[in-house]
Amino acid sequence: LFPLMLEITNHLKYKKRYFPKIMLANLPSKNFIRPHVDGSAPGHVPHKFHLAINTNAQSFFYLDEEKFHFDEGIAYEVNNGRRHAVINNGATDRIHFIFECLDFDIQSISIQNQILKNDPNIFS
Repeated sequence: LFPLMLEITNHLKYKKRYFPKIMLANLPSKNFIRPHVDGSAPGHVPHKFHLAINTNAQSFFYLDEEKFHFDEGIAYEVNNGRRHAVINNGATDRIHFIFECLDFDIQSISIQNQILKNDPNIFS
């Protein structure tokens, strides 16, 4: 998956890309995620990407009052610092590959040190 993540984030032009969160998210049929805003520590402002792996025509992502349908196989950058919610009214599960990308070079020294402590060879 790493080459795919690099390709999706190439437009950011970061010299050192760091991916702090990587996950598969399954929203079962006839379920929803309530409106919320995701928080982040100061200086830790990632770009968040969603890649729809499995979806249906009745699955929607809401950002503030706007409604979006994420097509399978396309990566979308999402500002999760804004109010957002998800609903899956379809008959099938909605599965997304979700990951965050940080520009290592603009992080505070303490965040850089924390990243390097966890994985000293991350940029080797």
